[in-house]
Amino acid sequence: MANEYNANDINEKILNLWKEFSEKQQLPTKLFPLLYNKFKYNQLLFIGLNPSFKAEVMKSLGIESEILTDEDDVEAVYRWNNSPTDLSKIEMIINLDSYAILHHDYYKVLHKIAANLKPQLEMQAIDLLDIRQTKQKEIEKNIKISEDRIISIDPFFQRQIEISFELIQKIKPRIIVVVNAFASRIINALWQSSISDFSHQTGYQYFKLSLEKKIPIFFSGMLTGQRALDVGSRKRFVWHIQQSLAEK
Repeated sequence: MANEYNANDINEKILNLWKEFSEKQQLPTKLFPLLYNKFKYNQLLFIGLNPSFKAEVMKSLGIESEILTDEDDVEAVYRWNNSPTDLSKIEMIINLDSYAILHHDYYKVLHKIAANLKPQLEMQAIDLLDIRQTKQKEIEKNIKISEDRIISIDPFFQRQIEISFELIQKIKPRIIVVVNAFASRIINALWQSSISDFSHQTGYQYFKLSLEKKIPIFFSGMLTGQRALDVGSRKRFVWHIQQSLAEK
């Protein structure tokens, strides 16, 4: 459909990156990367840091969606095994990841925010990194930031971020909301030429999609989980997002 972007080309780049570093024996994970399905243009895009992986949660979602059965070993499904050409496995992971974005507890608040905006927008979600890792500190070891400057970054992680930048440009969101403090720091440090200074008039920054178009971008910490914003702060944050929709 003309109002959708199919992420097959982005998935191919992600899989080729995994294959490249696997062949060099430098792949720092045993799991398949996060893969994407389709995106609608001009919607509300949330950006996290990276996908976590809890086998029991993905198994439950897989059974609920009827993508997996009780007999399936979800860890084996997500195991990399240098298999970027296994189309049935790739399709299964895309379907599982897409279902998780719709039904995982983490995303429920994000869906609610998008649905309560006027005009109502559809919640879209990506992660800055595609590597599945539950412990954020393991990610932070590979990306060193001092204030607003990158001190060092592992090439494998740098390449993932470059692919995510391309993905954002292809999705063409109406608004971006970054929902992880470390992801916010990375974006402000690496994409300085595409991020405007803070506007004291609007109260937010802008992301330059192209020379002709810029869109509001909001930086936040977690909106869900133990480290989430309190209810009052979240309401003010959502109000601020709503105000940006009035911008012509």
